[in-house]
Amino acid sequence: KMPLMDGIELIKEVQKSELDCEFLVISNYEDFNYVRTALVLGAADYILKVSISPEALTEQLQKIKEKLDQKAAEDERQQQSMQETLLHQERHAAWREFFTNKNYELSALGSITGLTLEGTDSYALCQISFDWYDQNLEPLPSIDLIQSTLKNALEPFDRRRIILFSSSNTLLVLPDSELKLRQYTIAGLAARITQLFQYYMSLSPVVLYQSGIPDLMEARRVYHNFQDLLELGFYGPLGQVQADALSVSHTIPDISYKKLSAEILAL
Repeated sequence: KMPLMDGIELIKEVQKSELDCEFLVISNYEDFNYVRTALVLGAADYILKVSISPEALTEQLQKIKEKLDQKAAEDERQQQSMQETLLHQERHAAWREFFTNKNYELSALGSITGLTLEGTDSYALCQISFDWYDQNLEPLPSIDLIQSTLKNALEPFDRRRIILFSSSNTLLVLPDSELKLRQYTIAGLAARITQLFQYYMSLSPVVLYQSGIPDLMEARRVYHNFQDLLELGFYGPLGQVQADALSVSHTIPDISYKKLSAEILAL
């Protein structure tokens, strides 16, 4: 009997405004349809004025307060989770940019990730790559499946960084001290990764690895050397490769192209 609108209309208007609240209807109406409509619209409860008591009202208000508190706590958890996800994505992007972009400043990486750049620890790198043309798989495994396999391999390690560039290229960064603490070598970790991919997905990745890298700037240079070494896959399967045991020449040898053409034709 309120002016302008009744209680049912008020609930509808408040819901249109998307106000974060709960509704408790206290009324003289005992009409079933009125009660049902209020409850369908989301009212927490419906109390008749003739039967209300301070105790009953207090109990209902307490229930509503607890419900609102729970909702507020859940909203806060979701907001915090979203912020943590965004922060994780930003840090991941910074790591990816640092390794792929030779001009990306180390100080920028430190400011975004909170990484302590001063230290005596050396690093180990391990790159896992797939040539999907050689795998003969249909359909290709998902990135999530590749990530879960890598996390399985890295489960013993607390201090490690997985940098996923794509479904065919992933870089692992670990402090050498972490490997030593877990009584691992980077070659042993490369073998474990290969074994897990072959066991769970029948995949044969190329695994390039190197340890004893003095700092992150040198680690970036090593990563770009990995990309040069991957081109050796043109000549045959690489499997597991200790990167610092190989080198790639970027100079063209002094050769007679007429002789080379004859050899190619003969082959």
